[in-house]
This record gives sequence, C-alpha cells and structure tokens, in this order.
Amino acid sequence: MLNIFKYNTKMKNTIILILFIITCFSANIAYSQQNSENSERIIVPSYSFEHEIHFDVFVKIIKCEKDFKEYVIITTFNESGASRNVGLNVKLFDKKGNEQIIIVPPFTSKFNEVFSSSCKGENLDKNLRIELLSLLDKSSINIAVEFNIAN
Repeated sequence: MLNIFKYNTKMKNTIILILFIITCFSANIAYSQQNSENSERIIVPSYSFEHEIHFDVFVKIIKCEKDFKEYVIITTFNESGASRNVGLNVKLFDKKGNEQIIIVPPFTSKFNEVFSSSCKGENLDKNLRIELLSLLDKSSINIAVEFNIAN
C-alpha cells in the first residue's frame, strides 16, 4: 500500500509539472502574438528636422509585423517654449523621380509635447502614420519637411 502512495505522489508531481509547463508555454505564445502585433522593423532610419523656433520633426519608415505594411512615421516635439499651431508637408522622393507628399493638417502642440505614431496607430487623426507608396525606392529615398507654423 505504501508503494502505491509513493507512485501516486510521483505521478501527481509529474502531472503538476506537465501542467505548469503547458501553462507557461501557452502564456508565452499569447504574449508573443500580442507583442508581435505592435512590433516594428526600421526600414529607413529617422531623418530629423528643426524649425528655427525649436520645433522638431523626425521622419522614419518602418515595417509593421501586424500587417506587413511599410509606414512613414512622423514624430513632432515642441521645444519652442510656447504652444504652437503647426502643420507639415512631408515630401519623400527617390533618385528615380518618384515622390509621395504627406500633409499633416495644423494641430496644437503645447510646450514640451511629443506626438508620434507606431504600428499601434496612435494619433492617426493628426496624419502621423501613412502607408508608404510601394513605387518609392527605399535605397535612395530622401525626405524634406516644410513647416506651416501659425503662431
């Protein structure tokens, strides 16, 4: 009778260990799927632009793992010392003459305020994440920014 009890204890511990491993593995898969939906790969590193009033703009191109699309990501940073009403015209162009123009309509940015987007899609109302046109040659891409600052 005592040997059966020892066998059952070993069996019970083995089953608990197997269930624990399955739970950890399942949690890891769920986390990986959730994390991969928001992950991005940089295709073209960030270009930086600064207006004379100290309003910064950063433009990069990423590929989102969620939908496998390439996006232009625009980040703004107001270090001017005051609230600003800012709009942008972002021009992407390559050596072949292809171009894409992105218009960011004017929006209010307070001092020290950062606006950006990512694969998650934040600030889409400000037009800070736009799908990259496939005709642009990423190996020869250039970026220019025109600032439209009202105050």
